[in-house]
Amino acid sequence: MAAILPGRLSLDPSISSMGSMFACMPNLPWHALSIQEILERLGTSLRGLSPEEVRQRQAQYGLNTSPRPPQPSAWKRFLRQFHNALIYVLLVSAVITAFLGYWVDAGVILGVVLVNALIGFIQEGRAEEALEAVRNLLSPRAKVRREGRLIEVAAEELVPGDVVIVEFRGPHTGRSAAFTGQKSPC
Repeated sequence: MAAILPGRLSLDPSISSMGSMFACMPNLPWHALSIQEILERLGTSLRGLSPEEVRQRQAQYGLNTSPRPPQPSAWKRFLRQFHNALIYVLLVSAVITAFLGYWVDAGVILGVVLVNALIGFIQEGRAEEALEAVRNLLSPRAKVRREGRLIEVAAEELVPGDVVIVEFRGPHTGRSAAFTGQKSPC
């Protein structure tokens, strides 16, 4: 089963890097248009786009990705380790201990707080690296028709006007009937 999808389905330009193409067509009922109307509006055909058209559209609209939130600086990540009720209690007790003149005890308490912050900072950094590695492993792919041939591309390389091939893979259950439009799962 093939479907023609206008790249990303979001019409909100703030969400999609390709939103500028669809901003001129707000609230367009894509589902209600004929295939020919969709092809005309997106400037494509059932054969798909040529490599030159893909390059032009990628240059115009950018990659099909969501903007990533800005990563906090290393200093902010380190200072965030101190934002904990137990750490506040330890810091207050270190101040009170120092005020009472027990300098060694105050130093030990502050040392424990600092070591705890360093360990948390290092673990958080490793966790972020592992999460980024998992994101790279799970990059979605899509089958598209370009110049009449079926090829597989990274989802971020989709552009407005790509003819995306939608395949259902999985056991035939009642849930698949909703996807395929069958009246009965049997």
